[in-house]
Amino acid sequence: MMFGTSLSRWSGATCNGSVDHLREKWKFVLNHTTDKHKWSGNTHFHECSHRHISSSEAKRICWLKLGTPTQLALEEVVLNTTFLKDLAKLTDFCHIGTLKVYHSMMLKNFSKREHISYQSMVSRTQLAALDNSANTGHNQARVQAEEHAGKACYKMCFPKAHK
Repeated sequence: MMFGTSLSRWSGATCNGSVDHLREKWKFVLNHTTDKHKWSGNTHFHECSHRHISSSEAKRICWLKLGTPTQLALEEVVLNTTFLKDLAKLTDFCHIGTLKVYHSMMLKNFSKREHISYQSMVSRTQLAALDNSANTGHNQARVQAEEHAGKACYKMCFPKAHK
C-alpha cells in the first residue's frame, strides 16, 4: 500500500514525537478522502495541512462517499487497533533517503569490484562527501513554461527491461 506508506512516513516525520499527534494525523485520511478538510473532536489536528483545494479542482478528484464498500475498507485499515498500536513506534522517525543518496554517490566513485589503494579510497570518499554536500538542500526543479508552470519537475524513467 504505497499511499499508506507515504502517509505513515509523513505522519511520523511531522508528529514531533507525540503518539497522540501521530495517531490523529494517521486517522485524518478518513476525513480527507471524503472531501472533508476541517473537523472537530481531535486534540491536536483539526484540519488538513495541504493548500486549499479550489472547487474546480475538487470536482476533478474522485472522493470516496461515506458508507461505500471502498470507504469502509479504508476505514477498516486505518482504524485497525493492532496497526494503531504499532504506529506509535514511528514517533522516533528518521528518514534515510539522504543517506541512500550519499551511499549511491560513494559507489559511483569506487566500485566494490576493483581493488584500490588506501590513499585512493580516502580521496574517493572525500570526493563523494564533497559532491554530496554540494548537491544537498537544493529545491525541487519547477516547470518554467506552458500551462503547468510552477509545478514540480520529475524525470520519468522507463527501463527497457521492464518495457
